[in-house]
Amino acid sequence: MRISRHDIARRLKAQRRPKINIPLLAEAFDTRYYLANNRDVAETGMNPLDHYLRFGWREGRKPNEWFDPQAYLTANQDVLKADIEPLLHYLEHGRREGRLPSPPTELALPRDEALAQALASEFDGAFYQWHNRDVIPDGMDPLQHFLAKGWREGRNPTAHFDTERYLRDNSDVADAGLNPFVHYLMAGRQEGRPSPRPESAAEKQVRLAVAGHVRGLNWSEQHSGPVVTEASIVSSLIRGTGSPLILSFSHDDYLANVGGVQQVVGHECEAAITAGFHYLHMSPARPLPTLAPVTAGADYKLWLRLDGQPLGVATAAAVYNALASVREQLPHVDAVIHDLLGHAPEAVATIIKVAGVSNPLLWLHDYSTLCDGYTLMRNDVEFCSSPPPSSTACMICCHGAGRVSHLQRVQWFFESQRPTVVSPSEVALQVWQAGDLRPAESEVQPLAYLVEGDEQTRVAGSSRDRRVTVAFISTVNYSKGWDAFEGLAWRFAEDPRYSFIRLGNQSHHEVGNGVRTVEVQVSAEDPLAMVAAIQREFVDVVVIWSRWAETFSFVTLESMATGALIVARGGTTNVVALIERYGYKAAIVVNTDEELFELFRSGAVWSAANDRTVNRSTIIHTGGAINQLIRRHLSRQSANRPPGGRWEQNG
Repeated sequence: MRISRHDIARRLKAQRRPKINIPLLAEAFDTRYYLANNRDVAETGMNPLDHYLRFGWREGRKPNEWFDPQAYLTANQDVLKADIEPLLHYLEHGRREGRLPSPPTELALPRDEALAQALASEFDGAFYQWHNRDVIPDGMDPLQHFLAKGWREGRNPTAHFDTERYLRDNSDVADAGLNPFVHYLMAGRQEGRPSPRPESAAEKQVRLAVAGHVRGLNWSEQHSGPVVTEASIVSSLIRGTGSPLILSFSHDDYLANVGGVQQVVGHECEAAITAGFHYLHMSPARPLPTLAPVTAGADYKLWLRLDGQPLGVATAAAVYNALASVREQLPHVDAVIHDLLGHAPEAVATIIKVAGVSNPLLWLHDYSTLCDGYTLMRNDVEFCSSPPPSSTACMICCHGAGRVSHLQRVQWFFESQRPTVVSPSEVALQVWQAGDLRPAESEVQPLAYLVEGDEQTRVAGSSRDRRVTVAFISTVNYSKGWDAFEGLAWRFAEDPRYSFIRLGNQSHHEVGNGVRTVEVQVSAEDPLAMVAAIQREFVDVVVIWSRWAETFSFVTLESMATGALIVARGGTTNVVALIERYGYKAAIVVNTDEELFELFRSGAVWSAANDRTVNRSTIIHTGGAINQLIRRHLSRQSANRPPGGRWEQNG
């Protein structure tokens, strides 16, 4: 908008000149830039700085290339409400408070000299680039990305500054919407505010640790239909009345999810069908990381599959009544429980009872019968070995408060059903027996085993520049040791001896960070997919760093089957037990993260990987509990038949 000389003179007389630091403002004001971008001001002949002070900043005119008054006021409502000229506020206060002079999307590098110098000396571009290479566009300056969006996404500018933690500790900075790192450099440090080091993986675990019954509040139904009636279930079961029936329970739909338990259930279902059984699998329609409420009762919903084919969602009462109707027509019924999480033990017991099963099998795929923290990790960070619920260890754990009622319900289930516990390893059984549950019997049944091949190949280490491929084969989480592997990848990112890769299902967590990801889906249809991937990607080393006593380790068998060098964490782990059981020579076992890093720094891992004998083996899957179920079927042909009736929940 053009302003006449007359209007300017009138306004100048009407306004009182505010008390401002003219020398400071003049130093930042760019006269040439202002006139070049505001021709109407040049035509008036008015002093450009004078014009800016009286009219320009209110009209959104920029005083230089790097400061945007309109954007500054929009981002800083306190300055806008106080009707303060924005450039001077920035020079006298804003830059010390971490406020940015222009929108971050337009800010290639800050032109404010003090801020630019501070960022140049403190921002770690190499660190930021490596940890965020998956999101930084090619050719973009890491600092530009951090200023534009990185800090808003919680990304750290250095290995020693935690963006999110600074905002949590300084609510005034968070409320003002300020870049925390810029605020710290320009104001926070002088004010004595501490520079928050990034949380360790363990500290973050403790901070975010939540009991299963709390986490489950936000979980929704995985299956909402179709609804299966009692009559429909009866019809499906009658079609197979000439064959024995297996009732199977687990925590989720084994064909819709990926994991070790799901793989076992899939193998068991296939083996059962091959052996002439029918296999009715039941999982909670709403999976939960804890037991379903006692009040669920007859309305407790289950997702049903018969012989691998989906039937739909049914209430526990519908399943109970259907089994009561056809029980006399079935030659034999047995039950196997893979996991009780998400289930109401009282309802499961009622269904098992009406089917005439008095001694179901119960697998120890994890330790969820002892605690809804199924890994037995105190606050999800340290393996606890299942202490008494009244112990101090339980009192300080997020899972402790709900453990008493959890154990009471599971204890009732054990006392009423007298299950036979099946453990996939001796290690898991020993850990589990430290709890206070008493099964009718217990036995060890490995989920798979190795058959060694005859052909051996020597890996020669003559080439001193050979790069070793190091793999992480598991879910990206703390209990699996991902933090330790990620630390290796960061420390040795530029080391020509190593490259890092992750093999596994798609992760919900950011992996990036110099670790190449190859998606691999292991399923009942393709149980050896991981073995094939290890061979295809020429993996030399597999780091198995589980922080809890896993009940079984397919990863260990898959690594041994390919002849890879295994670097494992010692202690109470099934990994070490498997290495010892098979006498596997290509393995290094250490106990701490520091020892792990030293193996790589010293080159011990590189040397061992280049000086090993590869003896490829074959993995044979055992089919879950099918052998036990067949034996029980043959020995219990005349099992007692329970009375029929309608739903009456036990417990």
